[in-house]
Amino acid sequence: MFFKKNILAILRNYSKAYLQYKNDLHGYGKSLNKHNNKSIVIKMTHSHIYSRFFYTLIKFFSLAGYDIYFPNFDFWYYKKHFYNTSTSNYYSLLFKEQLLIFKNPPKNNNVVFTINDNSFSPDYFTPLLLKKTDFKSVLFIPMPMHPRFYSKGLWDLKISLNVKRKRAIFMAGNFDKKAYLSLNDTPFKMESRVQVYHYLENLGLITDINSITELDSYIKSDNEFSCIIMDTKKAPIPMQHLRETINSFHFFFALPGVHKPLCHNLTEAFSVGAIPIIHETYANLIMPKLEHMKTAIIYKDLKDLESIIHLAYSLNDNQIALLRNNINTYYKTHLTPNAIVEKIITKKHDIMYLQTVQICVKLLSQFTSDTSSQPFISN
Repeated sequence: MFFKKNILAILRNYSKAYLQYKNDLHGYGKSLNKHNNKSIVIKMTHSHIYSRFFYTLIKFFSLAGYDIYFPNFDFWYYKKHFYNTSTSNYYSLLFKEQLLIFKNPPKNNNVVFTINDNSFSPDYFTPLLLKKTDFKSVLFIPMPMHPRFYSKGLWDLKISLNVKRKRAIFMAGNFDKKAYLSLNDTPFKMESRVQVYHYLENLGLITDINSITELDSYIKSDNEFSCIIMDTKKAPIPMQHLRETINSFHFFFALPGVHKPLCHNLTEAFSVGAIPIIHETYANLIMPKLEHMKTAIIYKDLKDLESIIHLAYSLNDNQIALLRNNINTYYKTHLTPNAIVEKIITKKHDIMYLQTVQICVKLLSQFTSDTSSQPFISN
């Protein structure tokens, strides 16, 4: 009886997976032919470990004008790698947007790059911690915007960069304590966004704005020198308006993500030339590193934060313009899909580091627990 129940459970599982597979590929031509004159081929056996970052990597190649062939993809690959995972909704975008061609490229096709398991590593942070890596021979693929910005075509939505901005600081995001306090259990020695919020709140440095209506009123007012940190669970800002909202402010508070310092909102802010106020650890984990008063305003700890906020308020127009010019250049050179793809295909790298949701942090945690090394903090 036990054996029979197990068999039935396995069959039900496979049946559900197959139905989901057919649903995801509904209306998708498996022999889809595209007409770009350049292509890449995917030959990975564990693409699932990169989760949402696998989607953005493929999306970047598509946005850069490449056909993407995935000859070994079938139901069994789907079942093992894409079905019933925490990021299945991002994998489904690959099929919804028909980004993949499930066959080998034609013999006369110009294949410029092959994505395989040896090309990429999820161990993103450990080389930065060791500080022994030859950074000229490796590539750290940067944190992209939230995947939906690329999926919805919002990442390059035209926004006027010449609007009058508020001499104020803005940030909007999730502040769930259970999720975001988990940063304290990682090797990164910096405060979580929840801790930063409460610290500034206790100092009376946060302007209390709790709705989109209040935010719009503030943007239209003559008020400045404010630090606005909004909880998007209480006052969600539609994604199609988020970059435009950030664009209303000179400064963006680049607070850390859930499991690691890096968060998609930094790239979203960079895309509109907002000047990030960012922790030193966070700034040093980005390649190329952000530099104080060149591409960011950097604070070392909570004690330093109040003076850094007042420093931002005190900058004159020329200083702000110079920072913004540097940030716009940094974004175009390092963070756009075309810039990232260009670096991948034109330079010979020993390895490329592609982030994951949690695995990259677990690998770092394993390393720091096995050695006496201190977590990567400063220069």
